[in-house]
Amino acid sequence: MISFIRIGNCKYSKSCLINSLLFKGKNVFMHKDITSNTANKSIDGLIELAWFVPSNDMLESGKINDLTTVLNLRGDADNFPEQVELIKKFSDLVIIISDSYTSFLDKFNLK
Repeated sequence: MISFIRIGNCKYSKSCLINSLLFKGKNVFMHKDITSNTANKSIDGLIELAWFVPSNDMLESGKINDLTTVLNLRGDADNFPEQVELIKKFSDLVIIISDSYTSFLDKFNLK
């Protein structure tokens, strides 16, 4: 399981980035640039889930050899510690998106 969380405000949409990287630009995860009326009603703190199905090329190359669950925490992770703990507990990899390297270092006491 791979999870994505955001710390602080970012210029770039995390959901848009995930869609671009994993789902070839298909709007699997909702983001602010989707024009649908329902897309604008995001629920911060919600953990979205999608399945990443590797292509035949990925399977043949051995880069990814299995179906993968992808989680996306909506909103700023700082505001949702319970959801972050749940994500940390079950995820094999947590990818943290942040505009501020300093706030990232402060948050995880890495200075």
